[in-house]
Amino acid sequence: MKCFSLLCTLMVSVCLHGQYYRKPLQPDTSHYKQICLTLSPIVVENGKYYFNEKRVKYEEIVLPLMSVNDRIINKKVKTVRTMRELFKPIFIAETLYLINAQLNCPYTQREFQRIAYAYIGILVFNELYHLSITVVKRKTVARYNDLVMQPLAAISPAMGLSIGCKLRF
Repeated sequence: MKCFSLLCTLMVSVCLHGQYYRKPLQPDTSHYKQICLTLSPIVVENGKYYFNEKRVKYEEIVLPLMSVNDRIINKKVKTVRTMRELFKPIFIAETLYLINAQLNCPYTQREFQRIAYAYIGILVFNELYHLSITVVKRKTVARYNDLVMQPLAAISPAMGLSIGCKLRF
């Protein structure tokens, strides 16, 4: 029974945090290429991102987000990266705490309640963390879409006073 509960705790922890244990992709800095991007809007449907009609992960749209060179977007992208890096040790500590709690059997009623409250607290913390990351991502994409779809006004003195309108795609 002790082994089973330990295994269940480990599996739940890995399922909740497994995506944060992998090393993030590092760009190839051996040579730099100039990339020409067409800035098209990013569509968000059911928590999935679509860029140029292809489904992509958030990490894959960071380049178009940063190419707009907007101060607010750059700050939010860095916020997402920082939050991921800061919370990795917290997720590892949560897992180690739950494993340690499983190994210290038998429980008294008070110890069982303490561990149950800690486990519920960890689950609530994880949900709030994911919610906050999602909110920052959505705000970043919304700001990007506003900038990309924003019309540019131009005044041409050679042709008199005329205003042209252009969309950046």
